[in-house]
Amino acid sequence: MSNLSLPLLLRAPTPTQSSLSFSEATPRDLKRWISRLPKANLGEMARQLYQGLAELNQLITPSDNRLQMLELLRPEVYFVCKHLERHFLNQAIVLDERPRKVANLCQALQNHLATGYKQVIQQIAPRYSKDQSPMLATALQRALHGLNGPLIRANQLYCPVQDGLWLELHQLYQIARQFQLHRTPVDEPLAHHTRTLSAEQTYVIALLMGCSRCNQMRQLNIGKLADALEAWSAMVTLQVPADGHSLLALDPTSDKPPLYRTLFSDEQLPKMLGIQPMALADAINHYLALPDDQRGPTKLLIPTGVNTDLLQHLAAAWGDVAERTFQRTAGQGTLKLCIGMSALHYYVAGQKSFSQLLQLKTASNVADFALKVVNENDDDPWSSAFDTQRGNTSSVLLPYEEIEYQKSDMEGDAASNAQHTFPTFDLNIVNHSPGGYCLAWHKEVPQQLQAGELVG
Repeated sequence: MSNLSLPLLLRAPTPTQSSLSFSEATPRDLKRWISRLPKANLGEMARQLYQGLAELNQLITPSDNRLQMLELLRPEVYFVCKHLERHFLNQAIVLDERPRKVANLCQALQNHLATGYKQVIQQIAPRYSKDQSPMLATALQRALHGLNGPLIRANQLYCPVQDGLWLELHQLYQIARQFQLHRTPVDEPLAHHTRTLSAEQTYVIALLMGCSRCNQMRQLNIGKLADALEAWSAMVTLQVPADGHSLLALDPTSDKPPLYRTLFSDEQLPKMLGIQPMALADAINHYLALPDDQRGPTKLLIPTGVNTDLLQHLAAAWGDVAERTFQRTAGQGTLKLCIGMSALHYYVAGQKSFSQLLQLKTASNVADFALKVVNENDDDPWSSAFDTQRGNTSSVLLPYEEIEYQKSDMEGDAASNAQHTFPTFDLNIVNHSPGGYCLAWHKEVPQQLQAGELVG
């Protein structure tokens, strides 16, 4: 494949417009426009950024001018996407219409941003000269980083990655290798744990996200993983071509994520790119083996929020080939299940509440006033008070009335309410194995169904 053909495979429109409707086509005027964006109104800000990026991608302008304007828009796009996440993360697995539209808007914004950087690559690559290396290296790293956003978000929403995304990631890295810019450090102001990221490190972040078994992780942990990979990506080795020491491999001409090398034949390996994350997996295992009081500063940076469960999951995903223990068998019929620890406990206990199961005594609803016989010999400091009655029988005491409290209606309704609080669902069985069931949920998915939740 020649130098001229690689960039032409990238998906980007051919610019046809000579001006912008919202600003002059200069970094100075664009910066002034950005300063007037309504950051207090995220929806309107997102709309204006979307329109601005769409117009910029149609603008006929030199590559250096395009790159400067994209660099100004980039932090604003990430600001909007970050603050819109609350509308679609930590929701039900199947999103309602409004959260789904917000998620699609964030995907579109970052795709448009990546498209702009791909246009810079297309402009520079056919007539590349050494003095353009900083600009091309930046555009390659930014394009890869821009595509990582939709990849991470698709994993967080447990939905398929958009068609062509993996292929473009592979192509961008191949372009960087072809121009020997894949390991060139690029300043990355959006990174949290490093000041620079090369195109190769940014590509490795995407590859590790693709082979981390994110379908078995919670949304919060997926975001924490993406954050941690900025610091961890330098510990992963890419091997060209793949060999027997590669744990994972991929076909750079395919639209697929990495797979275990053992899934490819020996004849395919010379055309494959190999990935060796064992150094990272060993560092994680070494950290996990340390006592809690010794898990201070180590060579492996552990960002805040990355817990032991997540590290154990990643060490297993990147440390060895995972093989299915049992074959799955097609099944039929239905299975009744409930969702959540409380619901599961209720039905396992024979539809009894936690207090009923423990046979806890309930508090009396009637006030109990006990009479105490007064001992004449007791030294009572209040005995000389004017309103005390010194006597040792109840006959000299004032008569009393029993105070009764009304019984709460909620106590009688507890059993019936449990059916509404802990509903059950009948699902069709798709297949099964000794390790579990695959079930089809054809009806509306309840709010409490989230990845990592207990079902039974």
